Amino acid sequence: MIADIGPDHCYPGEVDNAGDCELVIPGTQANLGRTASAVTVYAGLSSAAGEAVSARLTAYNANNQEVASSAAPIGVGMTTPITALSGAADIARFDLVAEGPGA
Repeated sequence: MIADIGPDHCYPGEVDNAGDCELVIPGTQANLGRTASAVTVYAGLSSAAGEAVSARLTAYNANNQEVASSAAPIGVGMTTPITALSGAADIARFDLVAEGPGA
């Protein structure tokens, strides 16, 4: 699965132009069907950002408490693995968010 989570998309009801959006958040969330001890996503950019961009993967348990987090610099292509690893099989959901001046 490939998801476009770039900042060039706005919330529903807003114009789909990042310069016109009130709240631009380049990221996504996912809920797991069963808990896991690790989650890995492959992150990257569809085009060059011009400035450094990293992606942060944060995992949460069923009580919405952060249990793991990891970040890595990303470039063009969905080729950078980012893993959030917990000491227990308690990951119920995760967030993936782009960070940095190019995000």
